[in-house]
Amino acid sequence: MTGRRHLQCSHDKLSVEQERNYNLISHVSPRCRQLAIARMSDDEATEFYEDEDETFEFDGRPYLFEPEYTEEELRERRERREIERQRAEEAAASRATTQPRITGRWWCSCRCCEIMPTDMECFCCKEWDLLHRRSQDARCVTLAEGFSSLLDLWVLEAFFHVPKLNWARRPTPEGPDGHLSTE
Repeated sequence: MTGRRHLQCSHDKLSVEQERNYNLISHVSPRCRQLAIARMSDDEATEFYEDEDETFEFDGRPYLFEPEYTEEELRERRERREIERQRAEEAAASRATTQPRITGRWWCSCRCCEIMPTDMECFCCKEWDLLHRRSQDARCVTLAEGFSSLLDLWVLEAFFHVPKLNWARRPTPEGPDGHLSTE
């Protein structure tokens, strides 16, 4: 192939100027494209639109690439959600019947936790399944080998640089050398 574009309707080769116009217009922003088309002669613009209409195919099916689940996968998802809901209910019920965590460290399994201002913040690393699997060797997640790198200023700034709507202020680490205070 010579690299020249053929018109689909007449199978004639584009003139050098038509090809130049097409190449210039097909790779620019919509606004610049409108301006360039406005500068074309009527015949050039007509040929350009005819060629473009023939190559453009719109399917018109939204959500075409959304994941599709089998009945078994849907059943498993429902079961998982139900289990999570039951666990959340059980946890809420147990929190309601137990003494407040802010009254002492009885809830801490790693012996490194501090009492926080609210019950919800009083949470031991051994209570979180994800951390428990990763830090089985360490007594506490804060004593694990890779934990200190998580307190690095650059890591924290990258983590908190997630653009979110309605964030008036982003949390910033405060402590010695820009690290979170571990005291």
